[in-house]
Amino acid sequence: MFTTFLVHLVSTVGDFRPVDVPTARVIEARRFGIATLLDLIFTFGRNDFQPKQFCSVSVNDVVLIPVPNGDGDRTIATRYYRIDFAGFTPMTISEYRRHAERITAERERREVEYAARMAGKDIG
Repeated sequence: MFTTFLVHLVSTVGDFRPVDVPTARVIEARRFGIATLLDLIFTFGRNDFQPKQFCSVSVNDVVLIPVPNGDGDRTIATRYYRIDFAGFTPMTISEYRRHAERITAERERREVEYAARMAGKDIG
């Protein structure tokens, strides 16, 4: 049995990668705190550990953690955690949106610059 988490692949293609983590490992990790759970999601989000037709999770991507209601039937909120070079940073929804917009704009700018270089043009 697996628990699926979503990771917004902000740093690469902007897709959402489902990360399947064995439920027993999730239950165990939650006993040790959110950092342990996030480490587990990061590990299972790597293609060398769990190959999928998505890019591996990486620095600047954002892990979405659902917060269930008391009965566990439905999600009442989502917590956002940016993957850093060492560890994770919690984010509000507005910080998450700004981060995703900024990283996406930077990635698109780099793609345009690369295409221009390949075409032999100086875009200044």
